[in-house]
Amino acid sequence: MINDKPYMLAEIVKSTPDTYTFKFKPVDGSKLDFSPGMFLMVTFLDTSTGEKISRAFSIASEPNADYVEFFIHMVHGQFTTKLENAPFISIMKYIKSRRLNVDIVLLYSIRRPEEELAKDSILSLEKEINLKTCITVTRPQPTDSWQGETGHINAYMIKKYAPDVAERTAYICGPVEFSRAM
Repeated sequence: MINDKPYMLAEIVKSTPDTYTFKFKPVDGSKLDFSPGMFLMVTFLDTSTGEKISRAFSIASEPNADYVEFFIHMVHGQFTTKLENAPFISIMKYIKSRRLNVDIVLLYSIRRPEEELAKDSILSLEKEINLKTCITVTRPQPTDSWQGETGHINAYMIKKYAPDVAERTAYICGPVEFSRAM
C-alpha cells in the first residue's frame, strides 16, 4: 500500500511523562485503508532546511477511523516508537468493532508504572472483548507501590497467563532483542 499524501496534525496529548499520542487527519478527508497491526512510514519535512526525516510508527488507531493515531516517545528531540503494543490496541479495537469472538492474552512490559499507555482503552477493552491483560514492570521502585508482575516477560509468565500458548497465534512487537528473546 502506498499512501504518499499529506496529513494534518489534529491533536497531541501527553500520555506519559515522555510519550505523546499524535492524531493525524488526511488533508483530503479520505480514510486510510490498513489492516490492524500495520505500521506507516511517517515523513516530516524540516521547512528550514528542506530535509525529510522518515520513521516507522505502529498505527494505534483502528482501521476505517477518520484519523491515524500513533504513540510516540520523545527522546532528545528525535521521534522513536515507544509503545510497541500500539498495533495491539489497533487489533483489539478492530476485534471489538467487528464483534469477533477471540480469546486474547496481552502480556505488556513497561519499565515503570507511569509508562503504561492507553490504560483507559485497555481497561475498557477488557470489559468489552475477551481480553486478559498482564502488565509487568521491569524497573519498579519502592515508591511506585506496584502490586503486579515484575521483571521481563519470560516462559513462566507466558505459561501462567496463556497456558495454552502452543494452541494460540502469537504476535510479538518490541525491540529486536525483545523479539528474539520471545
